[in-house]
Amino acid sequence: MIFLLELILARHGQTQWNKEARFQGWSDSPLTKLGVSQAKKIAKFLDGKKIDAIFCSDLGRAKETAAFIIQHHPESNVEFVEELRELSFGLLEGKTWNDAADDVPNLFELETKDRLFIPHPRGESFEDLRKRVGKFLKKILKLHDKRILLVSHDGVGRSILQNLFDLDFEQRGNVCHPHEIIYVIKISESGEKACEWFNVVTGEAGGGFYIQEQC
Repeated sequence: MIFLLELILARHGQTQWNKEARFQGWSDSPLTKLGVSQAKKIAKFLDGKKIDAIFCSDLGRAKETAAFIIQHHPESNVEFVEELRELSFGLLEGKTWNDAADDVPNLFELETKDRLFIPHPRGESFEDLRKRVGKFLKKILKLHDKRILLVSHDGVGRSILQNLFDLDFEQRGNVCHPHEIIYVIKISESGEKACEWFNVVTGEAGGGFYIQEQC
């Protein structure tokens, strides 16, 4: 099978709010020491690979991660785009789950039964994110004979896989995109797709999606 397009999905390194289990969304916090290490390992994994274009979320944590990668790919076209931003959690951003639950009494219900289509307070729904990412992918999929790197976020990475492989929301929920995992997706002229994942810390690799009991 001849592949015409290769997409590489990378997530930003761990941030301070990731470490503190806070809703992050469109708000930002800096990479931790571990996050910087993860970003450097991603850059090392990609070093030596020809990358035609890099599309990066315009949020600071993604830019900070991409900066380590870009150093090794001065020839690559780089764009920072809003479409690759994480899901907006609106009023919940910066809060821990317990803090958010105090402010939004029906938060648990929103995060289970209705979370797919009801926006977070002054934020987005998961369906909003799926549609936003889907529109961006339509533009990317028009490119041929390219290797494209997308540097984004957990929710965005899952939504990319959801759109490309036509996953329902339950299947999407089983897919994990930890900071140290890179996905490589190859797309043929006929539209066939193959997916692999690589752990830049342990060196592990596998076909299909990376699955854990808890993402």
